[in-house]
Amino acid sequence: MEGLITIMGNGFADIQANVISVVSLAAPVVITILGILVIWGFAFTFFKNMGSK
Repeated sequence: MEGLITIMGNGFADIQANVISVVSLAAPVVITILGILVIWGFAFTFFKNMGSK
């Protein structure tokens, strides 16, 4: 029983390490995409407002 718990504990640590590495790789990409979307949103709204005046 203790052996099984140890294996599960090690497995969880590995999964956690993998998740952290994936998140650290994905974070810049996600931030960049969000930034582009926000900038596009502001630009679109700005030009729409300019056109309506």
